Amino acid sequence: MIVADVPDQISSRRSVWPECSSSAPDSGTLFVWVVTTLTARMPPYASISGYPVGTICTLIIPNGHKDGMKLSRPSLFQVSVPILIAAAGWCGARAQSLEPDALRRSAELHQKRATALGVDAELGLAEEQIRSALRETIRRSGGIDHPDVARDLRFLADLHRIQGRKEEAEALLRWSIDILERINGSWDPDLATSLVMLGDLCADQKRADEAEQLYLQAITIRTQLWGGAHPAVAEALDHLSVLLRGIGRIAEAEQAELRARTIRTNLLTALGDDTLIVEP
Repeated sequence: MIVADVPDQISSRRSVWPECSSSAPDSGTLFVWVVTTLTARMPPYASISGYPVGTICTLIIPNGHKDGMKLSRPSLFQVSVPILIAAAGWCGARAQSLEPDALRRSAELHQKRATALGVDAELGLAEEQIRSALRETIRRSGGIDHPDVARDLRFLADLHRIQGRKEEAEALLRWSIDILERINGSWDPDLATSLVMLGDLCADQKRADEAEQLYLQAITIRTQLWGGAHPAVAEALDHLSVLLRGIGRIAEAEQAELRARTIRTNLLTALGDDTLIVEP
């Protein structure tokens, strides 16, 4: 369990969040800031202009409301783009050392730049970096049975999905799942993530039955690992509800939506203004 006291950190950077300049951030903003900071794969010292790179990158999502939490997207986007450009250069320079973690961070930032700026060439750079990380990890570990290999395959699959190369993406995801099941068994959080991604691919290709089973398997794994009230369970339920609604199973979709919403509502209710508790 991680307990993060963050109000002072939020206040010290309020100058880059114009909407927060006159008052404390609302609980939704606080929630997203902390969760993205804690889950960002950038190292803790990675920052540009004093602002965490991982947080800036992760917060580039569409404008609007997320589960009732009002978030200031336009200003975040304006701040994010120049920092994201600088961050990609920062990680690119570090990646020259062929350290797999640096290569992965560089690949992630190129992918985020492609999403934020609509620059397709960035996807090619991301693929180049993640393939380098993959080769180096295999060389150092002496084989493919390593969790980082499975994660790199999943990242590469996501790049192919974005590029419309769905058959290649599916093959890579299945390879990732095979490695994770072999080395970590059936109750692995990375395995659940790969299952959700594979479910999304199947859903995109109108393979609803297969997608449903993959989502349910991911929900079972996450529930077994963290309990049924964990936000990761809610995230998998979101995918399931979209699938069910799309194939006309409205009542079941609404049940999944209600369960996901209840998990998030209970989580936010349990949060204090000064402290956010995030389960591992």
